[in-house]
Amino acid sequence: MSSINKMRKTRFLFFIFVVLFSIGLSSCSSTGSEAELPILSVLISWDPPTLDENGDPLTGLSGYLVYYGSIPGDLDRTLNVGDTTNCSLEIDFVHDWYFAVRAYDPSGNISPFSIVVSLLLATGG
Repeated sequence: MSSINKMRKTRFLFFIFVVLFSIGLSSCSSTGSEAELPILSVLISWDPPTLDENGDPLTGLSGYLVYYGSIPGDLDRTLNVGDTTNCSLEIDFVHDWYFAVRAYDPSGNISPFSIVVSLLLATGG
């Protein structure tokens, strides 16, 4: 079976670790007034898949797409990080955030989503 076919069938298990990297403030403009929105930099990293669903060695990956958003079923932001297995993201400190990763090969085949992990920041009230 070719690596492209394996890519299509592979279940990717990523272990994503969300690490608090630094906290700062950034200015945000809104219509009518200036507001400061707390910004959080997070570093996420994952272990790349090494086996396909048949237990055979997985080869031919080109890179990873990181998806994230403030709604678990709607990860509306995407970052192509190439072949690295970590990235730093700046997110606001007002919402809870959810993250997942997908791998892709040179032919453009994209894996299923990894597990979705969360960073719970928002306070109820």
